[in-house]
Amino acid sequence: MTLGRCQAVRQVATFWGMSHYYLFKRGDRVRILWGVYAGINGVIDSAVFQRTVDCPDDYSAGYHVVLDDEIVVTVRWDQVRALG
Repeated sequence: MTLGRCQAVRQVATFWGMSHYYLFKRGDRVRILWGVYAGINGVIDSAVFQRTVDCPDDYSAGYHVVLDDEIVVTVRWDQVRALG
């Protein structure tokens, strides 16, 4: 586990009009890049803002990913990349 990647980001201002767009949508195939499940493939189930497997003390934008063995994990947005 790389603790440096789990550093909390402090919000200092609210910017109105910011998008809530997530890069991946339900059904997209992805690979997890780092953390406990690094190198494992899965499918995006949903976009979330909550604690993750590798950063349990921080809330972060991320995804629920259904792994190929049907386990569901929560990962940060920067832990996944598209397959294909």
